[in-house]
Parts: sequence; structure tokens; C-alpha cells
Amino acid sequence: MRQLDPPQSVIDAAARSRSSLRRLLMWSHLVVGCATLLVYLSSIDFERSDWWTRVRGLPLLIFIAAVVAPYVASATHCWQLYTWQMNGPSRARVAGFIAVLVAGSVLVSALRLRFFPYTETTDAFLILGSQVAIYLWGAEWLLNVI
Repeated sequence: MRQLDPPQSVIDAAARSRSSLRRLLMWSHLVVGCATLLVYLSSIDFERSDWWTRVRGLPLLIFIAAVVAPYVASATHCWQLYTWQMNGPSRARVAGFIAVLVAGSVLVSALRLRFFPYTETTDAFLILGSQVAIYLWGAEWLLNVI
């Protein structure tokens, strides 16, 4: 017995749902990344640091790029997932990934603002690399459902 194809309205609704979830993920990366960047910039004392006047802002641009890099890598990975060619992840999975994104941002911001002891000697590249790894892992496990 031959199975009937779904009506076009069902296909259009699924495509719209996938598209809106994808846009929500991209906007969440943008909002969380900007919030984290503001936290990082608020922790810099521009009056007392002479590195700003010596190189005319180049270290600040490198600093901004390092802070934003985990969110750019995660957004790029989320955009290219195979699941978007299929039915896409469910709303619960997208909400779970956004929770991972926000939790990672809060944790890294708390480390930057020194809410935890012994964070002065912590390597910033290790923290940012771990953040990228957690976001990519979260995307694979929570979003990339086949």
C-alpha cells in the first residue's frame, strides 16, 4: 500500500518552524555574546591601563575578538548542522541548548569578574577554548538529532 504525501500546508508549517528556531538560535548567540562582551569590557580599568595608549586600541580589538570567538564558532556550527535539512530539533532541545549557552556565559563572566577564588592565574585561552568545546558539544548532543 502506498503512503500518501503530506499536504503542502503541513510541509510549509514545518519549514517555518525550522526557520524560526534557527533564527532564535542565531539571535540568542548574538544577545548572549554581546552581554558577555559588556561584562568583559566593564572589568577593564581604562584609566589605569597604559596598554590602551601605547598601541591605540589594538589589544582591545584582540580582546574583543577573543571574547566573541566562542559565540561566532558556536553560531556557525549551529547554522551548519545536518538536522536543519531534516525536521530540525524540537523546541525543548533548542531551549536546552540556549540554557547551555547562557550557563556557559554566566560561568565565564563570573570567572572574569573574579567571583571564584584563584581566577587571577587562570589562563584566558584555556577558558575560551573550554567555552568553545562546551558549546560545540552542546550543539552536537542537543541539536543535531537525526
